[in-house]
Amino acid sequence: MINKYMLIISAVILLLLTQSYQEAATGYEKSRFEKKAAIDLPVTYSAKYLSGLDFPVGAVGGSVIRMNGKAERQWWQIFNNFEERAGSGIVPNSFFALRAKTKEATVVKALQTSSVGDFPAMDSLNFQGEFTFGWYSFADDELPVDVRLEAYNPLIPMDLKNSAIPCGIFSIKVKNPSSKKVEIDLLATQQNAVGFHGYYTITGPNNRHCKGYGQNKNTIVANAHKTSLQMTGAKWSMQLSAYAEDVSYTASWKDLTSLYNDFSDDGKLTGEKTAISPEAKMTVDGALATGFSLQPGEEKTITFVLSWHFPKGTFGRSDIPEWYFVEAGSIYENWWANASEVDNYVAENLDYLEKTTRLYHKTMYSSTLPRYVLDRISSNLSVLKSPTSFWTKDGYFGIWESTSSQEEWFGNCKHVLHYAQGHARVFPELGRILRNIDLNTQTSEGLLPSRDGELKNAMDGHFGTILGVYREHLLSTDNDFLATAWPRTKKALDYVILNYDTNRDGMLSGTYHNTLDCNSSGTSPWIGSLYVAALKASAQMALLMGEKELSAEYSNLANTATTNQNQELWSEELGYYIATPEYLPDTRLMDKACGLDMLLGQWWANQLNLGRIYPIERSLSGLNAIYRINRFTEDSSQRPYRDFLGNDDIGWQMFVHPDTVPKNSIHYYCENMTGFEYAAAATMIQHGLVNQGLEIVKEISKRYDGRFRGPDEVTAAPNATVFGSGSPFGEDECGDYYARAMSSWSVLLALQGYIYDGPQQTIGFKPLLQPEEHSSFFTTSAAWGLFSQTQNQLEQTADIEVKFGTARIKNIILAAPDQKSASNISVKLDGVEQVIEGSKQDGDTITIHLKSASEVRSDSRLTIFFSLNI
Repeated sequence: MINKYMLIISAVILLLLTQSYQEAATGYEKSRFEKKAAIDLPVTYSAKYLSGLDFPVGAVGGSVIRMNGKAERQWWQIFNNFEERAGSGIVPNSFFALRAKTKEATVVKALQTSSVGDFPAMDSLNFQGEFTFGWYSFADDELPVDVRLEAYNPLIPMDLKNSAIPCGIFSIKVKNPSSKKVEIDLLATQQNAVGFHGYYTITGPNNRHCKGYGQNKNTIVANAHKTSLQMTGAKWSMQLSAYAEDVSYTASWKDLTSLYNDFSDDGKLTGEKTAISPEAKMTVDGALATGFSLQPGEEKTITFVLSWHFPKGTFGRSDIPEWYFVEAGSIYENWWANASEVDNYVAENLDYLEKTTRLYHKTMYSSTLPRYVLDRISSNLSVLKSPTSFWTKDGYFGIWESTSSQEEWFGNCKHVLHYAQGHARVFPELGRILRNIDLNTQTSEGLLPSRDGELKNAMDGHFGTILGVYREHLLSTDNDFLATAWPRTKKALDYVILNYDTNRDGMLSGTYHNTLDCNSSGTSPWIGSLYVAALKASAQMALLMGEKELSAEYSNLANTATTNQNQELWSEELGYYIATPEYLPDTRLMDKACGLDMLLGQWWANQLNLGRIYPIERSLSGLNAIYRINRFTEDSSQRPYRDFLGNDDIGWQMFVHPDTVPKNSIHYYCENMTGFEYAAAATMIQHGLVNQGLEIVKEISKRYDGRFRGPDEVTAAPNATVFGSGSPFGEDECGDYYARAMSSWSVLLALQGYIYDGPQQTIGFKPLLQPEEHSSFFTTSAAWGLFSQTQNQLEQTADIEVKFGTARIKNIILAAPDQKSASNISVKLDGVEQVIEGSKQDGDTITIHLKSASEVRSDSRLTIFFSLNI
């Protein structure tokens, strides 16, 4: 009996050792990713939570196909058609299908839950999406196999070009869970839409007639490992490719019935290698098919790539010459001459594009942050791959406020975009492009106008641009950008001092515009704190540019502003900061309202490591007031402005007046908009109110749960969008994919306590969420990776693991637990000791200076260890 037990124990030990070895072999990063998925499951959208799904597949710069909850490619906005006109952007006869054959039966289905002609629909599906990947998993009682469609476009932080390829990558994975062999065939059919500009409706027999059609030509190009359907016209081009060895094809098919019969017969297509438009205003549809067999338990994935090339697009508003780009084209025209070149580029670089995009996703989701936080952080990058954005051939990057059903929004709104953080952190080059565009709009007096083509004096956007210049400097590798930007940045700040702070007391005076589309006067904690933050940032920039006296001047004024604002704006009775309006004509009042943006300047200052603006105790009181007072649950009551909350949704309002709402209250005071809410949540987290900040993010996540919220629940602007609200991708404010929502990235920075200065080669992490076992994604000026930290009573270890690019690190900032001091500090690069020049501890902050910068390259790790003592 004892021997029997010993054998069992030995077997268990051997199993555990084998498992441990296998886990070690898979690598540290993979096991962390798998652990995350096991304890914090990806969100699965099904049934009614698919009704509002709007998933974009396309390039940075706004050339995109939008997929819905039926797996239809519902809305094609690859034709430079950025407006969301009802019924537009629909390209018919473009779908995927599957044929499964066993000895008993043959089943053919469209890979979507809507039928297409003779192709019957799948019974059901569920969706998972972690941007830039979307996964549709299908279920059908007739099918003997499991089928999943993956859709994405490459998204690689620090690599703008390879994130701006005009293509969609669609991979279909089929698995045989049965005990019998199954023959599988996959079909991809595509209308040649060259000549379609996205706004007409494609009609007629077989849905092939439209103005612009008539010179279309399809050509099959077959190679060993890839077969392509080239689609051309009078100008422009598209290309569909199947990455497989055995591909059948037809350059055109008669109708859906004939296509169904041809495909269902033996899984192969029969047809010509070329086809042209049979008549004026008519196009042709082509298709590719490939097959394989699956033994029990086997699976196989086939990839289809759709590329497009539609040059000389026109963007902007025709009624605003300064923001109207006639036939300005797209940035991708500089890199590829036609869709065939795009397709070949993708084929030649697919290994890099796919692996690196998956590495980004894997690194992001290897975090210990809650998945709903990661979803909100990453999904709002979809703004860059939506019709909200465009990137012209000459390099102008335009960002509408959001999508729109008409050309009514303005572009590159400084008072909107200064909230956005994700784009600049993921693509520092893009941040610098946008700041240069902002500075190029400066008036001779020094004003940075609210929008391109509009001269309103929105001071929040003005200050936000100054702060953005400093952020872009910190996210650079040297001082070159700042040297170019500084003269105009300095001029912008001096413009404010001369016109709105003439007595230099740090209290703003006069009438100025703001992001709530109205004028205000006097000083509010919202815009006042932004003023202080801009002064602090400018003091740092002046010092870097060798202007010590000017730096001291700005610093002294910042101190004066802090003192006076803290004294004049604080309400002891209410327990938060309030505005001191001057009641000037044509202005609106914040009055004594509790404002969601009360500490927006501090939000900025903390991201840029600029120090405190208002005292910590009063700031905490104000943040607790926001959390308590501004919280609102949708009650279906009539509200004077737009309503972005569905039934029972919870949000945090812009302003809540303690008494009767003034007739001339600040605009949109009762609205709930995510871009502002993320900033408030991040500010709470920065101040240690982690649970409160996370609750705000979680409630936003519940509002964007995939369930469609239509006009019976939400009220948007009349020209906002033809969609409702609720998609997990493309949050609303006016329209979908509102740019301000990229402020969600600041939640990541707050939770990890991130500090970075690229030119000074300084990086720091002071995690506020699970510091004892924390991991989170980070970016630098030229690299990205995973930061992780473990902490116990005796010691602390931190790893800065670079996954892409190179990070030069000379100064490291970390945080020890309260009442603990650090000793025995060591820094190692891939196990090799780095020479420490010095270190110091100030409270919980530990700063380590290396004798020379460590070059942490891709797949390298910088490890910092120290003992903890009481």
